[in-house]
Amino acid sequence: MKNEYDFPGAERGKVLRENAEFDLPIYLDADVREYLTERARDKGVEVGAVVNQLLKRDIELIETPNSTLSRWTMTSAQGAWISCPTHRSSACSINSQQV
Repeated sequence: MKNEYDFPGAERGKVLRENAEFDLPIYLDADVREYLTERARDKGVEVGAVVNQLLKRDIELIETPNSTLSRWTMTSAQGAWISCPTHRSSACSINSQQV
């Protein structure tokens, strides 16, 4: 690697696209990835389509007024559900592994 680089005639932001969309890398546990891959194969669609369908259903449940899921809160650290409305406790037996 050189100590110094010279870029004569370079233009800052020349390849930048203002409306560019970026895909987020999503890392799934091996068992979840395997399950979703099998479901996608069975349906003849991409894994992303299956994941989007499942997430959209979850969002709908969370956003539905008076649904149990809409009253739960999610921790930002690990995405684990806490504050179970049924048992009025974060020490509920329903945990992030079961949701």
